[in-house]
Amino acid sequence: SDSLGEFDSILFAFGNGTRIQEIDRILYPHSIGAVYSAITEFLGFEMYSGEGKVMGLSAYGKIDSKLDLSPLIQLNESGKFVIDTKFFVFQILPWSHNNWISKHFLKTFGPKRGKNEPIDGRHADIARSLQDITDNTLMHLCTDLSHKTCSPNLCYAGGVALNGYGNSRILTEKKFSRLFVQPAANDGGTSLGAALYHSHHTLGIPRTICEGDSFLGPHFTVENCEKALRATRIPFHRSENLVREAAKRIFDGRIIGWFQGRMELGPRALGHRSILANPCDPRMKDHLNLCVKHRESFRPFAPVVTEDKAEKFFDLPAARSPYMLLIVPVRREWRDRLPAITHIDGTARVQTVNPEGDPKMFELLLEFERLSGVQILLNTSFNGPSEPIVCTPEDAIRTFQNHRIDDLVLEDFLTDVRF
Repeated sequence: SDSLGEFDSILFAFGNGTRIQEIDRILYPHSIGAVYSAITEFLGFEMYSGEGKVMGLSAYGKIDSKLDLSPLIQLNESGKFVIDTKFFVFQILPWSHNNWISKHFLKTFGPKRGKNEPIDGRHADIARSLQDITDNTLMHLCTDLSHKTCSPNLCYAGGVALNGYGNSRILTEKKFSRLFVQPAANDGGTSLGAALYHSHHTLGIPRTICEGDSFLGPHFTVENCEKALRATRIPFHRSENLVREAAKRIFDGRIIGWFQGRMELGPRALGHRSILANPCDPRMKDHLNLCVKHRESFRPFAPVVTEDKAEKFFDLPAARSPYMLLIVPVRREWRDRLPAITHIDGTARVQTVNPEGDPKMFELLLEFERLSGVQILLNTSFNGPSEPIVCTPEDAIRTFQNHRIDDLVLEDFLTDVRF
């Protein structure tokens, strides 16, 4: 499900072996993603990049009948939906402009928020209603698709598949028992799909069943990292006990830029290009938002937790969440103890790790548990505002220097403590 792919917004298909058989499709402008993007722009955020902000803002909203967006999407008995286009100004080429909201929408729901205007309760309530109609539409589609395929499995991609609330509802309402969303579910993953389609459908190469791996990006050697550090005046050392040193600094309230191995594929930092911090520190969320990430105060931070202990802290509808694509409740007894990663609605967007997928992160979590009693760290993307996630050692050093990150780990190297 996406805003638009060619002239389709949604394609339904059944996969069997290496073959994909189309079941149905929904054509633009009848698009969940287009509605979400249009209202993202209405709320004063950037279309195609601010949707995650709206998802975070929705947790602050309440149900208000005057701001009920359900008339925008009409669910029908065929298992599909249609958009009421009098609320929008969708063009044949939607990327040709960034104002999709009609005068009728403005008359019904009030004026747009300017980019520099404060966010108030009305904006949060609209975001809440948008998330509700998104979830309900996804449930409607999944119910119909489940009946048609009788499959327990759902593979799901597109920009809407990055919506963690919707993904969790698919599982909690048992529309499917198993859900797979690949880590680059947005437009960045289309190259993967094209390569796999050509491999299987054109070349006839058999499918290999293997554990999904998000670490498909560039890798830099220890020598690359040392050279980059020596080109600066930053004091550093090669640590013989890197995990222990890093865990102690995080426990002491320091913020670490963490750079290890191959870069992640997709928009989420999954432990190879991450900023790590103490999830138990009640001041950490506001400090990171204000001083390091330079972003809106309402935006939450995600936890990374060992797979075997995740159920202790979170009400997960699945055993694993390796790509940080499920937003789930933090168990009530832990919410006050994990304030930096618990959102205003008591949820968190969880990433789970195991020793096979990321042994160093797993070891770091165990060491942090020895100090703190929890196998959890706050994990956010290693980048500055409006910047991509760091890729190279030089990127990491530049971001470390330009933002209030206390320490930097580049492979085996750790910067000396600076005050």
